[in-house]
Order: sequence, then structure tokens, then C-alpha cells
Amino acid sequence: MSDLNFFVTCPKGLEYLLEDELRTFGMDPVRNAPAGVWANGILESGYRACLWS
Repeated sequence: MSDLNFFVTCPKGLEYLLEDELRTFGMDPVRNAPAGVWANGILESGYRACLWS
């Protein structure tokens, strides 16, 4: 499977916590943005972020 690019949203100020959480789902955070994190990962990791984050 190839890596996909995701933008995962969150309330402002929680980007660093989200980054740590995305790592536990097997995603590779690329950079933080206001109210979210850009990350790479497989589709399964994206589903995990949707269900458990």
C-alpha cells in the first residue's frame, strides 16, 4: 500500500497532542498547522484516526 496525505483537524492549541496520537496510529506527522496536523500514512491509519481520535 502507498502512503496517503491527510490533514487531521483538532481545536487550536491541541496540535502537539494530536501529533503524538497520530504516531500511535502508525501515521507519520509531517507538520503542524493551526487547528490540525498534516500527516502521511496508509488508509488503515486514516480510518483509525477517524474512529479513535
